[in-house]
Amino acid sequence: MSAWTVLPATAFCASVRDGTHDSPKRVDVGQKLITSKHMIGDRLTLDKAYLISNEDFEGINRRSKVDQWDVLISMIGTVGEVFLVKEEPNFAIKNIGLFKSKSELHGRWLFNFLRSPRAQEEIASRLRGTTQLYIPLGELRTLPIWHPSGENEMREITSVLDALDDKIEMNRKTAATLEEMARALYRSWFVDFDPVHAKAAGRAPAHMDTKTAALFPDSFGENGLPEGWDEKRFIDVASLKNGYAFKSTDWTEEGVPVIKIKSIKDGSIDLGNASLVSDKLAKEKSAFKIDEGAAAIGLTGYVGEVGRVPPSSNGALVNQRVARIDPEDGTAFSPFVYAMSRTIEFKDYVIGKSYGSAQPNVSTKDILNYVCCAPDTLISKYNEHAGPIYAKQFSAAKESQTLTTLRDTLLPRLMSGELRVGKAKETVEAVA
Repeated sequence: MSAWTVLPATAFCASVRDGTHDSPKRVDVGQKLITSKHMIGDRLTLDKAYLISNEDFEGINRRSKVDQWDVLISMIGTVGEVFLVKEEPNFAIKNIGLFKSKSELHGRWLFNFLRSPRAQEEIASRLRGTTQLYIPLGELRTLPIWHPSGENEMREITSVLDALDDKIEMNRKTAATLEEMARALYRSWFVDFDPVHAKAAGRAPAHMDTKTAALFPDSFGENGLPEGWDEKRFIDVASLKNGYAFKSTDWTEEGVPVIKIKSIKDGSIDLGNASLVSDKLAKEKSAFKIDEGAAAIGLTGYVGEVGRVPPSSNGALVNQRVARIDPEDGTAFSPFVYAMSRTIEFKDYVIGKSYGSAQPNVSTKDILNYVCCAPDTLISKYNEHAGPIYAKQFSAAKESQTLTTLRDTLLPRLMSGELRVGKAKETVEAVA
């Protein structure tokens, strides 16, 4: 192994800058502007970035243009989220730190190092602010970066971590594709009524066997629904179980995670920074337990957000303003109910039923009155078709969690020189 050294970020990088501190006016057509809130879990949520004029975009980029292999870091709020720019970017930045990389290797190393406990502790020690934490640009510039003196060792170490990240990202994309397939099938059958339209026009429904096609009528009734279909409400296919009103004094350093409204994020539930309660309290409040793979819905704030509990959730519990979705058939997860609750129509309905100006709230009673249209025979048939798809999606998520745990275990040891690369490669090759 080569000797290790430490350099301030300004010496390790080509330069260290930050994005604009101004607030460019939003426009309907223009270029993307991202902020610290768009950086979540090593990813950028570009779809939620707002647009600014080309003039403002060019003005920002004259000072802080982002290029491929640069590393970004959130500077305000949740400080320390990092992102490696692997492709030529098409956005400008605001209140985000910018480490200009000398090369692809330097960018990859810095990205991994900044995720390590050593770097995160350094970042935490440099925070300022009371109501909202932030890190000054000057502190980013003097941030110590540990690294091997030899580039070959840097390359070998980053290749181990990159292999894990690539597999995790592939699983994420696979899971997203699988859910989209299941949701598209739901929309085709129960929202757009494609099989009914096809049969009404004298065509065989596409991508469907004859037994399944026979379950659909070939005409519509006066109410605009497929002939013979009756309206159902959410309460006919599932019930909602509100969580427990945990107190701040209930939180512990170790134990069982509690799902809060901020944990539910567009189809997933993030327990990475969840508050914990003791095993004893969790046992006492077992009525509010939610199994891995089951779904929950937010009732306050981002109302109507629905997600599934991740694998190895350690018997998570639901908080007061989160409701567990209990399918009426007694299973922990129903493909039909979940797909229904992930439609834009359902989300719009829940938002429309919410109340409160400072923070929207919605009642479980209103959610349970949501109207859907599907006969029991087709609900069962949908579950039969979509069940394996959702099972594969969850399996990909489970594998990603295993790989993430392995990466997070190896990363600090590799980034400090404690673990030899050869041993780490053997471990990764055994699972990835």
